[in-house]
Amino acid sequence: MLALSSSLTNASSVLHSRPSRSSPRMRAVAVVRPAARLQGKPAVHAAKAGQHLLAFRPQQARGFKIPQGHRRQPHRQSLMCTAAAICAPALATACLLPTCLGFYVSEMAVSYGYGTATALSAYLIHEAAVKAGSWEWAVAHSLALIIYGLRLNVYLFWRQTVIPRFKERYQEAKTSAGNRLGRTPFIVSCALLYLGLAAPLVLSAQAWTGVTAATGALASAFKVCVSAAFVGLVVAAVGDLQKSMAKSAGQGLVTGGLYSVLRHPNYTGEMLLWTSSWVAGCLAFAALPTRSVGHMGWLALSTLGCIGINFVLMMATRGLEKRQREQYGSGSSGSKWSGSKYNSGKYSGDKYSGNKYGDDSYDKWVDSTWGGFSL
Repeated sequence: MLALSSSLTNASSVLHSRPSRSSPRMRAVAVVRPAARLQGKPAVHAAKAGQHLLAFRPQQARGFKIPQGHRRQPHRQSLMCTAAAICAPALATACLLPTCLGFYVSEMAVSYGYGTATALSAYLIHEAAVKAGSWEWAVAHSLALIIYGLRLNVYLFWRQTVIPRFKERYQEAKTSAGNRLGRTPFIVSCALLYLGLAAPLVLSAQAWTGVTAATGALASAFKVCVSAAFVGLVVAAVGDLQKSMAKSAGQGLVTGGLYSVLRHPNYTGEMLLWTSSWVAGCLAFAALPTRSVGHMGWLALSTLGCIGINFVLMMATRGLEKRQREQYGSGSSGSKWSGSKYNSGKYSGDKYSGNKYGDDSYDKWVDSTWGGFSL
């Protein structure tokens, strides 16, 4: 009886003790054998049985509930692997395949290829982030680029089918095939640029994986950057729509609406979008619980992507400024608006319709607006 009492005491102490996290008992369920099995057994047999009162057999654990404090939460590192599951190969493919439209028409590599690659790569990251339970603002980061890519493709298709000038340009580009294989370096470089634009989304998806609500300075700054990306998305969309509708109506220089504040809202909006996305990626990198060489690679790639796209946009802004100055600037033949359709007051939405300021209308418009960043 003393042996049985000692064994039961030892078993009770084991039952109420809390095993360490590294112990395999944390992954098992305690099953207590019924005391009825001990009845009618000799004391020595009961003592041996008492040593086995705790048998960790998950298959026998029916209806046994582990206390809430002992439940093991999903490991964040495994969730981060889920968020990074699409990583380089799938993203590279998503960026390269749409860009290959440039082999058909070279201009498509930077039009439909650009929009499709952006939307598709962002969609892959968005799905991985949702499955991994990433923070809602990290999911919104990828959603902004999905919307941008889809919006750009719809806009390009509408412009190509409605505005005669773009119809003619597309036909000319379609007929001038040239050396298609010679476009390979250009297409590959575009695909790498698009991959760099998607890189910040990977960092965002991994930084807050499994986090339902994030707090702190980094999280607050990340929210501001994602919000700024959506603002840039809207500004670029409105700028493209306003200018294309004015051009389809036969208007020349567009100076109303957004263009009364920004001379190139489409380019300025894109710069805001991509720069905010890159800063958000940098903040996500800083918020990572652990950083690896792979994370550093994504950060470097996102930096190159931000530099590359802003360089392209600033060069486009510079070229457009030059063309507008030559056509509408003071002293050019295009600045003589009197007697032309711009002097008729037909375009009432144009701030300077009716040639209100005479030949220096363009110069005054330039002085009262911001042209964004250019080289």
